Amino acid sequence: MVRYNNDDLSVHDEWVFNGADIDGSKIVWARELDKTQNEKLFKYFNDRKVWLATTEDESLVFRPYEEAKDQ
Repeated sequence: MVRYNNDDLSVHDEWVFNGADIDGSKIVWARELDKTQNEKLFKYFNDRKVWLATTEDESLVFRPYEEAKDQ
């Protein structure tokens, strides 16, 4: 999951790119959406580990996914 932080994001940066065979891809990139949409994605890819890619203090950070507090 990719969580864009408005403070750190350049309008020219895009992190979500997937190949044509998404189901067969080793890594699937997705933007974090609302809780209902995220749960649909997690259910579809239920055999995958979900990680979060985001920024903190202008640095890229990866960690196991946790839902945003404001969702």
